[in-house]
Amino acid sequence: MVRFAAREQLCRSLQEKTRDLESQLAKEMKARLQHENRVVAASSKPSSSFAFSYRNPIIWTQKKNRHLDPPS
Repeated sequence: MVRFAAREQLCRSLQEKTRDLESQLAKEMKARLQHENRVVAASSKPSSSFAFSYRNPIIWTQKKNRHLDPPS
């Protein structure tokens, strides 16, 4: 009977450790997803120079043509 009680206690202890590890894993996954979402959101915003040139195609074309002109 003592061996059964010891096994039962061991089993409960292992179940508790499993729950703790699952909880820790869930927290880490949540933090990782939040971090990834921030990275994606930051990378999807156009840079200010890109947004400026996109809104002002004449300036962008002039800059582009300067690179194509042969050096004087």
